[in-house]
Amino acid sequence: MNSQELSQVAQAEMEKRRSALLRVLICYSTPCLSAGAEAVRAAFVKEIKKRDASAQIQVSGTGCMGPCSRGPLVTIQQGDHETVYERVAPELASSILAAHLDAGAAAHARTAVDEFRLDPSIAFFSKQQKVVLSNCGQIDPERLEDALAQGGYAALSRVLQEMTPEQACEEIRNSGLRGRGLSLIHI
Repeated sequence: MNSQELSQVAQAEMEKRRSALLRVLICYSTPCLSAGAEAVRAAFVKEIKKRDASAQIQVSGTGCMGPCSRGPLVTIQQGDHETVYERVAPELASSILAAHLDAGAAAHARTAVDEFRLDPSIAFFSKQQKVVLSNCGQIDPERLEDALAQGGYAALSRVLQEMTPEQACEEIRNSGLRGRGLSLIHI
C-alpha cells in the first residue's frame, strides 16, 4: 500500500466514524477482560440489535484505557463528546445506551448510570500528558483501519517512501527521542 492508498483507507474510516450516531469503545486489555469486558461487549451488541441500531452504532474493543482497577471500562463517543464509564456490568448496557440515545428515558437512565461515570478530572488523567499513547483506548487493535484513522503508520509510510536512510536517521537525531531505539541507529 502506498501513502495515497493508506490515506484513502484512513479517510473512509473517519467518514464511517462521523456517520455513526454513537461509538461504544470497550477496553479489551487483560484486566478489563478478566473483569468481564467480553460479557459487557456482548450485552451492548445484543441491546443495539434489539434497538435495530446496528447500522448507526459502532461497537469496538480497544486497547487499555488507563485505570485498570476500575474496569471494565466503556467509552461512549457521541459527536465531539466522550463519556467514560467504569465498573460496567452487562446489565448497564441498556441504561447507558438510553442515557445517550433516548430523549424521554435519558433523564432516568442518566441517574441510573451516573455513579458509573468516570470523572475525567481524577488525578490519573489530569496529571498525564499522553504523547506516544495519546490514542490509547481509541483503537481496535484488530483493525488496521482504526489505526490508520488515528494517523497510525503515517510516519512509517513517510520514512519508507519519501526519505533516504540518512534522512530518517537525521530526523530521529533531531527529534529529542531517548531510549533503546536510538542504540540501533548507531548515532
